[in-house]
Amino acid sequence: MAKFRARYLHKRGEIYYFRIAIPKALRQRFGRQEIKVSLQTRDFRAAKLRCGWCAAVYEQLLEKVEGMPGITREKLNELVKKHFEQRSVLANEFVSFADDPTAYDVEHEVSLAERDIASQREGIAKRQYDASTRAKARELLGSIGVDKLNDKSEEFEALCHGILRAEAELTRIYAEKLQGRYDCILPRDPIVAGMVTDELPPVPGETVEPSNDPVAVLANRYYEFKAPHVWASKTAVENRRALDWFCEVAGPDRDGRTLSTGDVKAFRDILLKLPPNHAKLKEFAGMTLASVAKKYTGESTLSASSAQKYFANIRAFLKWLVDEEYLDKMPGSKIKLGIPVHNQGARHPFSKAQLQAIFASPQFTGHASPAQRSKKGTFLVQDAKFWVPFIGLYSGMRLGEIVQLLTTDVKEDDGTLYFDVSKDEVAGKSLKTASSVRKVPVHPTLVDIGFLKHVEIRRGKSPNGRLFEEVQPGKNGSYSHNFSKWFSRYLKQVNVKTPKISFHSYRHNFKDALVIAGVEDSHIKALLGHADLSVTAGYGSKLPPQVLKKDIEKVSYVLEL
Repeated sequence: MAKFRARYLHKRGEIYYFRIAIPKALRQRFGRQEIKVSLQTRDFRAAKLRCGWCAAVYEQLLEKVEGMPGITREKLNELVKKHFEQRSVLANEFVSFADDPTAYDVEHEVSLAERDIASQREGIAKRQYDASTRAKARELLGSIGVDKLNDKSEEFEALCHGILRAEAELTRIYAEKLQGRYDCILPRDPIVAGMVTDELPPVPGETVEPSNDPVAVLANRYYEFKAPHVWASKTAVENRRALDWFCEVAGPDRDGRTLSTGDVKAFRDILLKLPPNHAKLKEFAGMTLASVAKKYTGESTLSASSAQKYFANIRAFLKWLVDEEYLDKMPGSKIKLGIPVHNQGARHPFSKAQLQAIFASPQFTGHASPAQRSKKGTFLVQDAKFWVPFIGLYSGMRLGEIVQLLTTDVKEDDGTLYFDVSKDEVAGKSLKTASSVRKVPVHPTLVDIGFLKHVEIRRGKSPNGRLFEEVQPGKNGSYSHNFSKWFSRYLKQVNVKTPKISFHSYRHNFKDALVIAGVEDSHIKALLGHADLSVTAGYGSKLPPQVLKKDIEKVSYVLEL
């Protein structure tokens, strides 16, 4: 163990902390200037021992980081050019359809492109990068074996900046080609200057050799096609993981034309044998999926819903290969997962006792400190951890929809306050489905307990900023990721947690309250953002918040707040 050094030990209040400055040369890699860790003790002797252990871990980490190769500006520019090249080929495929006058409304496409350019240039100027851009940066870094770079580091920000510049240039060139201005398609941005962007499709009737692209190349092409505009950031991360797993099982360098039913079966069989979160377990570090599946002998495996999700992701990829004519027919089209998945991951609503226990706990009545929310005290911090559960219970909104709200998303129309649940790629807002777009009236209880004061304070600090700025995206790019984990831990700390409850349980409580109040089914779907497949739903516009306000006001719970 490293020798104890008193200068690393600090006391704040009654608690001891380990605190040490990071060398200036390494601060960009760490994304911070110092490391500060609570030793969670008031006892000096215990703190001294723990401080020594922290010092040893820190020294090992420092040695490891110092030995990591740095990422030069030249390497970052190479990654941006790689991205530009890949995306330009895809753009050319789209433009090639313009030869058919029925394939495009050119004027409309150009107007969309110009709007995108304006949005991209605003992001460049303000150095604001959406979840898709950050996900692409992580993917490019992963392609060169760098997967530990801090998202706040100078290198990561520079790569995001370069990607967005490349995207803006690609969008401009795309618009020029649609208008037939091929004299204007040379890249103007110095970061991609000199690159060729006019690889024309084959002449009609010309014999083309069938694609012999490797599986990994096809997987990346599919990801590039879907991720920017179709998938939400969380969905993109999940698909990336499934694609990487499938490439490993089938063979990343293998000719994609040779994919067969056997590959689908092999992927399914390994999927069903994997332990939960195997990538986080040290015993499986560095092992292939096949080796992990063979070594693991435990009873707990991937949940049925997770296995079904990854399997469905790969089936969608294989279908895309057929649609794009990389394959003549879909391999394994009749292969089934073989396990029941219906309602495997379904959550239960909170019971009356559980709801009362949650909202009578220290988080909502007074806690020891901002860092100790489950212990009683005199602090009452009304941040996301305070407001998000209330909003979930009284609006039925999904966690991801709540934590990504902007201050401008709390609106008023003809005297009715409502949450504007919408998608905004620039602001990093995504939705689960198209039917998720809706206007949910603000429940009177939220007004009574002071929610509008929180909105007012946030607007004063950042008129167009996020309502809960302290909630940051998780590793999967989703704003709900970290908050969901914190909430699950908090339920355990206040002795409420059971296997079938989570934050999503609030949504079930809300739906049950609507049903009990006799609210019409079509109104319930409108409030929850569920698709209404009835014939009458296809006519007219969505229900206005003034109508839904009457339904919201019927929602009540037996709670002492």
